[in-house]
Amino acid sequence: MIDEYPGSGHFLHARSLSFTGANMKTLPFFPCLILAGIFALSALPLAGAGPAQAKEPAAPGAGGPIAYIYSTDAHSANFSFLTTNQGWAVTALKTGSAGLAAAAQTSFASYSAIILADDTGAAAAWNDTSAIIQAVASSGKHVLAVGSGGYAYLGKIGLAIGFPHGATSSAQTDLKVTNLKHPALAQPNPIKLTGDQLAVQTADSAIGIDISAGVQQGVSVLGVRPANASSAVILSQASGKTCLTLWGFTTTTNFTLTGQKLAANLLSADNCLKRADLVYTADDLRLALDLESAVTSRGFEMNYITPGLVAGTDFSTADVIIIADNTLNPGKTGWMDPQDAVHIRASGRPILGMGLGGAYFFGALGLPFMHNNNFGTTTAYQIIADDPTASYYSSPFMLTHPLPNPLGIYGTSSTVAGYVKSGSPDRSLNWIAHLVASPSNYPVMTEQNKGQCFIYWGFTYSNTASSLTTDAANLFANLATNPPCRYYSFLPVFKK
Repeated sequence: MIDEYPGSGHFLHARSLSFTGANMKTLPFFPCLILAGIFALSALPLAGAGPAQAKEPAAPGAGGPIAYIYSTDAHSANFSFLTTNQGWAVTALKTGSAGLAAAAQTSFASYSAIILADDTGAAAAWNDTSAIIQAVASSGKHVLAVGSGGYAYLGKIGLAIGFPHGATSSAQTDLKVTNLKHPALAQPNPIKLTGDQLAVQTADSAIGIDISAGVQQGVSVLGVRPANASSAVILSQASGKTCLTLWGFTTTTNFTLTGQKLAANLLSADNCLKRADLVYTADDLRLALDLESAVTSRGFEMNYITPGLVAGTDFSTADVIIIADNTLNPGKTGWMDPQDAVHIRASGRPILGMGLGGAYFFGALGLPFMHNNNFGTTTAYQIIADDPTASYYSSPFMLTHPLPNPLGIYGTSSTVAGYVKSGSPDRSLNWIAHLVASPSNYPVMTEQNKGQCFIYWGFTYSNTASSLTTDAANLFANLATNPPCRYYSFLPVFKK
């Protein structure tokens, strides 16, 4: 079972990293040989409860009270523990009431989060008007949709985590955690991860969303029914700027203390995570560990894909695909499998290529900016921003390093492969940063090609390389979150 966690610091031995091509599971480190590397790197903390979050979500109580929307008086005090344990004010708003209508007219501006009670609906019916439904969906708040009422509401706004995409099961008290790096396990109430099951209720039934065909793009799963890994009980999906989380347990008077803490965390943590599919090899162990530490604390969850699983993976549901540095053929003269490269590109998703593996991947696709004769390698660890005012240096994660001063990527020099800029390059290229000693060498850049965005991060990786600096991790996450490609509309030009 999982108990409350009094401290911090998740290390590799405290979690299982599993994976599959379709569903988020655990990272399959190649047995025995990789275990030696794991113990050699055992001092590396993984980002869950350990490293500080790059983006600190606002605690609900700090920005105002929580709006608790319910339908019957028997349910009006179900979340009173948020006041008792967290010190957060909770305002009960009954469906059909003038108070709820007034709050909706301001898009719940005076509230920091919204709870939709179990009794507010069932199946296709929800107990208030379309105006209230729309006001919650467009509020931009964290929304915790509980049980039958929450499930009905999420269906009303057309989300994949609502009606009719699930089913109810009885006697459900536990949650099997599938994303051990989920931010809701870390703050504001750290929860100890000593296993993969979490007791959240003392007696309950639960609505589970069917994920047997895979997790849809934009859906983040925290946990499933212990007896059925295809039935997700706590999961999130965004609607515009509003992040909505289904708490599938249907009775909210039987919380365990840990369940209370998890519910409070879900009201404040960034639950709507982006998914990054990492294509990597056994030689990319250090890179996988470092990227996991960097991006899972910056709004991503990682899906790990080894070479043998590429062809069977549906990459179209990923927010970004990352090609690791060592994904080379045995002679290190090209990418490991050109057919797999074509399959990955067919997803249409943004692709971020790292180091030589990324360069050869783009070369296998015939992209102009990374064909074999267009890049050069050197040793460096700092870059200079071409446009220090560009949004990818500040959003969503602000770099603290003063630009345009040189920005360190690693603490020590590393081999770097960058595009050598010459002549008049294609205008679909976006020049992000060049090397300090080689102004024409661009290790960080993007290309838009046939409506798809390709991002290049030229710094290579090795097991002796130092980890990404904080600002480098921020820049990497910014590029992955909002790929800065230049999209052009080629319209005909008519001459007189």
